Amino acid sequence: MMVGEELKSSFADFLKAHREYDLAVQGSKQQVLEKQVRSQIWKIQQNIEIEEKNKQDAERRLIEVRKLIKKKQEDFSLDKVTYSDLQSTAQNIQYQENIIAGYQVSINNKQLEISRLKDKISDFIIQLREENRSSYSNLLQASNRLRASLEEWKKQYLIIAQMDGLVTLFNQFGTDQKYVKQGEALMAIVPLDSTWKSGTNKIIGVVSLPIEGSGRVAHGQTVKVKFDSYPAHEFGLVAGVVIQKARLPRNDTYTIEVGFPQGLNTSFGEVINFDQQMTGTASIITQDKRFIERIFDRFIAVFRQ
Repeated sequence: MMVGEELKSSFADFLKAHREYDLAVQGSKQQVLEKQVRSQIWKIQQNIEIEEKNKQDAERRLIEVRKLIKKKQEDFSLDKVTYSDLQSTAQNIQYQENIIAGYQVSINNKQLEISRLKDKISDFIIQLREENRSSYSNLLQASNRLRASLEEWKKQYLIIAQMDGLVTLFNQFGTDQKYVKQGEALMAIVPLDSTWKSGTNKIIGVVSLPIEGSGRVAHGQTVKVKFDSYPAHEFGLVAGVVIQKARLPRNDTYTIEVGFPQGLNTSFGEVINFDQQMTGTASIITQDKRFIERIFDRFIAVFRQ
């Protein structure tokens, strides 16, 4: 893949600025203190995890003791256990509740301590930047230039798909050095899943429309589609709508995109299974209620987000 000279230069400048900043902060007193505080935070987090586990164990014990006292209360009413035995179980409930509350207080205090230490780290970082203002400023500027160069490179050399899938190039674009007009369809993205039923994913049909009479075609007009692999007399027609029309023609035809809001449900109540590169005939109902029949030379599926 081609990498522009501007992007190469921006990346080299960023690496240089990054090395200079690293050299400036290495051995800094503030950096040493920051590492010590981060170590403290890690140890406190480990202790919190232990106390959380102990608290969960105590909560499970409390549930069991509460079940036990309910049974003993029933037994006490039948003179099967003594009052002192019942009181002992009740005291155990209070004991477990105190343990749980103690763990929670300890966890809350440790979380507050972590928050305080993180604020301390933020102060260290600010002080470190103040001490190395020049090298940090150079690094920040180099980073911004690199981001700008990368975005410009993406605009020039990448086509970003709106979903994951496999790329299928249309036949006329299968070779290099092809001139492409603005608004012309280049490829289809075949989704990685196979759940192409009515309403599962949004499907787009691509129609080749001759220039003659194409001026009457507009966004939102109704389209009736007959698929070659699903005879209309047996399966019926599928309703769609015109989504957009290419701004410029190619080979004396316009590319029309047709959407299917209701999926591939036919007028006979059938559901057509989707397949890539399906072909058929589209009838576009224009404002004067006349039908313009055009051949579906491509039929693709894409996500509209």
